[in-house]
Amino acid sequence: MKSKVTHSITQNLINTKKVIVFDWDGTIFDSMAGKLKSFATVLPIYFSEMGCPINSDLVEDIYLRNSGKPRKEIILDVANEIDADLETHDIDEMSRRLFLFNRTALAEENLFPDAIRLLKGLVNSDLVLYISSSVPQDELDYFVSKALPKNFHLRFSGVFGSNYDFSKGPEHIERISIDSGVSLNKILVIGDDEADFILSKQAGVDCILVDRNNCFFDKFPQNFVNNLDELCNLLNLTVLTH
Repeated sequence: MKSKVTHSITQNLINTKKVIVFDWDGTIFDSMAGKLKSFATVLPIYFSEMGCPINSDLVEDIYLRNSGKPRKEIILDVANEIDADLETHDIDEMSRRLFLFNRTALAEENLFPDAIRLLKGLVNSDLVLYISSSVPQDELDYFVSKALPKNFHLRFSGVFGSNYDFSKGPEHIERISIDSGVSLNKILVIGDDEADFILSKQAGVDCILVDRNNCFFDKFPQNFVNNLDELCNLLNLTVLTH
């Protein structure tokens, strides 16, 4: 019953879409465990160096509650929890250390199998594809180039990370609308976090969440698929298994 309801509703969201915007971490790239470890390791060390210690379990909890938001916002949320004052150079240094840690923590991580099947199905479609991520641009470029096969990478018209003046959400979507020449009502975001849904709503576009862990059925009954194979079916693509 759950899948039938999902299909009947989300089909109406995608019939007229011309552009699909994918979140990266947790949607295409299976990186949540590594990202969680990096935040819980790097941030407590840095805040301790500042004289503002914080428990790694609390950092994990804050990260999980805010996953999907731009990195700067998550770091600031952690700082607010312990009343720590941060300068721009503090945020930049923590981000730099996170990138270095992630290069090891995520070295063995891969694309989700259902994401591979979906991207194979999209290779010859007419849909315009983008990636929009909350991580900094240089870090996103590194992992996309490392993890995404060349034929998939070439299908994306843009790969956008988040910096101080250009972030995931309304800023990315406005740029995508301008670059693609497509109106907002023809753009669909695919994400995996509540933040993806909220940022999409702020940007004025529809969003479907991939709910591999059964988190969103009650919160977003009209806006989720259980996996990206279901999205293949909704897009009338052939699900390739090899």
